[in-house]
Amino acid sequence: MRARGRYHDAEALHHQALLNAHATGNRAGEMDAVAGLDHIHRLRGRYPQAADHFEQVLRIAGPSVTASANGRQLVGIDTDKKHLRTIDVP
Repeated sequence: MRARGRYHDAEALHHQALLNAHATGNRAGEMDAVAGLDHIHRLRGRYPQAADHFEQVLRIAGPSVTASANGRQLVGIDTDKKHLRTIDVP
């Protein structure tokens, strides 16, 4: 949906995925859903909202945010320094 510019629909699906993941205690699912929301906001130029979602992913991940064996990374906006930042997650 994002590829077709249907950001509103993609955002609604990510919100629903977040609710479902939270209700079932699926932290990885929560992180994926919030990271998707972060990505949608960045694509739409909504950088403050993207930064908020990025910070939410970090809170969900907690102290487990380290270099991962499978190489997954989160990329987000550092609003203080106005640049992208990358964090490895398990």
